[in-house]
Amino acid sequence: MLNELIDYLGQPEKESGGHRYWQCPFCRDKGKDNLIYTESKNLVKCFADPDHATLVLKEINKRKPKEEKQDYKREERKKPEFNMEEGILYWCEKNEELIKDPRALAFLEKTRGIKKHTVKTLGIGFDRKNKKWVLPVLGMDGALKGFEYRPPDFKVFKYPPDNPPKCRKEPGTPSILSQIGVYIENESEVLVIIEGFLDGYIYWQFLQEKGIKGYHVVTPSNGVGTTLSSIEKEKEIFSRYKQVVIFLDNDPPGQKETEKIIKAYPDFKPMKLKCGCEDFTDHYMKCKEKKK
Repeated sequence: MLNELIDYLGQPEKESGGHRYWQCPFCRDKGKDNLIYTESKNLVKCFADPDHATLVLKEINKRKPKEEKQDYKREERKKPEFNMEEGILYWCEKNEELIKDPRALAFLEKTRGIKKHTVKTLGIGFDRKNKKWVLPVLGMDGALKGFEYRPPDFKVFKYPPDNPPKCRKEPGTPSILSQIGVYIENESEVLVIIEGFLDGYIYWQFLQEKGIKGYHVVTPSNGVGTTLSSIEKEKEIFSRYKQVVIFLDNDPPGQKETEKIIKAYPDFKPMKLKCGCEDFTDHYMKCKEKKK
């Protein structure tokens, strides 16, 4: 299996503890280590989307003579259930914990531009005991569906050492469009699908500061590579908006996903920063400062 993966993907980007890592050819992650092969289990997995592992194996199988084709083991897809009742209690507790933590609030505003009012309104939390930021994943129906966790410095989690991720998901958290703010009937006319929770928070905050109404901000809960599939799950609700805006990062994965979405939904409007900033957080933090 390893030799076949190398033939298809090239040499691994890195190796660690019996694991080999590549950039997934289907989600093209910026870290170039989203696809992992575990030699002891003969197992291929994509961190962003388990279906990508299946696609990789299918591509490898296509290259083989018919008599050599076989079924490889892939990650067993377990579907843990998210406990909403326990989740709501935890969410409220960690939001309150952050609101009462001036050091954490100051760090959040300094590094990400997010202010206390936004923290309180959108329910951002911080779990000091477990050293992680707590970002609620809210369905389009407003129900709590799970959490995304970020490391305290917003860089990478220090554990496990093999492949420190930039974010984690609470088990059972689905890949959906997650609300940043809420839909207001007879007011929310424009749906903005932005890449990433932190960009979503700062974009919502920007709209509040400018007094701009009528925008409903959402983000894909499982990364840019799942934006189109998350849109597909909610396509029946788009008729309630006058316009749907796609606002993904100014990097290759973001623009590639934008092209896919516009091809599937030509009525959607792509939005792109003209200043050269990669995402809205950079734009808010840097371009805004230049104007002062």
